[in-house]
Amino acid sequence: MKKILFLVLFATNISALACDNCNVYVGINPNDFYHNIGIRLRSRFHSGTYDNSGLLMLKHGGVEPIYANSTIKETYQRLELAGKYYWNPKWNTEMVVPYVMNTQEINQSLEYFVQGLGDIMLLQNYLVFNTKDHSDTITFRHRLSIGIGLKIPTGRINIERPKGIPNIDLQPGTGSWDGVLSLTYSAMVKKSGVLVNGNYKMNTFNKNDFKYGNTTNLTTSLFYLFQFGKKVQLMPSLGVYAEYFSHDYFNNELSENSGGNTWMIDAGISNYFNNFKLQVNYQYALSNSLKDEQLIPTKWRYNVGAYYNF
Repeated sequence: MKKILFLVLFATNISALACDNCNVYVGINPNDFYHNIGIRLRSRFHSGTYDNSGLLMLKHGGVEPIYANSTIKETYQRLELAGKYYWNPKWNTEMVVPYVMNTQEINQSLEYFVQGLGDIMLLQNYLVFNTKDHSDTITFRHRLSIGIGLKIPTGRINIERPKGIPNIDLQPGTGSWDGVLSLTYSAMVKKSGVLVNGNYKMNTFNKNDFKYGNTTNLTTSLFYLFQFGKKVQLMPSLGVYAEYFSHDYFNNELSENSGGNTWMIDAGISNYFNNFKLQVNYQYALSNSLKDEQLIPTKWRYNVGAYYNF
């Protein structure tokens, strides 16, 4: 088998209490050194019920008056155009352009709907080593890649609605220039493999003197590659995703009602036919440990995408 695992680093994953501009999404692709272009829909859902005070603490400072005994639901969706270009087998560059569609409901009544161009992400990857370069016949193969990325503040943060200005989590962008560091290791024994990916995102202040807390995440997944003839491949995967997010800052002051960690189970399946790839990925929250009990926890998220390799 001439094709081995390749790790596609896509832009911006999420923390349990922030926006889709918080970290890096990791996918799996057995096609080596192909340029590609694709489109995908990503969605995540938050929900919480509050019955203690009738005030929901804003995720980034202040309070927002709402009804006591209220159920808050937030859905964050992104339609992304993503592409990757190989300069050579060692270096490749990725770009993601998102269109954001976010909603907030209070007691099943729509409070806000916000949409618009999100923050564009650029990511430069370098392949440190790859044992496939030496042999296609060895039983054990592994590789290591590192990446550095930049999130550009192309999305708006000041969209207004009849009920007011939605919180920044609901806005299409964050208003800040942010950096990403990534390290990915993968190994295969015949058609079985493991993927370990770690990311660290460094956020800066926007024009409103707000800064999301830096985030660190780690994904560990097991996968198996099924081969059907020469043209069709099927790759299911199952793993665990963990993320830690530090405190946010506003006016250079630490926001006490922010920060925490989340653990999720991650399951996915990818189908490859000739130069095309279809992928479905689902994550379900196992636990949300948040610094403030009034923060809205993540329940689930999913990713559906279609890609063309050339």
